[in-house]
Amino acid sequence: NYGRATGVKCGGGNPLYVTETFACGNSDSGTVCELALTNREVSVGGDSGGPWYVNQAAYGVHSGGDGVRSYFTMAGVLGGSYGLVIRQN
Repeated sequence: NYGRATGVKCGGGNPLYVTETFACGNSDSGTVCELALTNREVSVGGDSGGPWYVNQAAYGVHSGGDGVRSYFTMAGVLGGSYGLVIRQN
C-alpha cells in the first residue's frame, strides 16, 4: 500500500500478506465488512483511502488498522457493491 500519512510504500523486508478476506473491522463510523486483513499493521491514521496493490495490479483501498494488522476494502468489492471501476494507468 502507499500511505499518505506514512508517506511510504509498505511491505519492506518483512513479508506482508493477506490472512483473511471478507472479514469485518471497526472504523470511526462503525463496523465495516468485506475487508481483507493483513498479517501485520503497516499504516497509521490518515492513510485511509490510499491504494493497495501488487506490482501494477490494484487490490483495494486502505480502510484502517487495529494496532495488530491493517485492513483494506478489496477492489472486487468496490466494483460489485458500489458500482465503481478501478482504473489502472
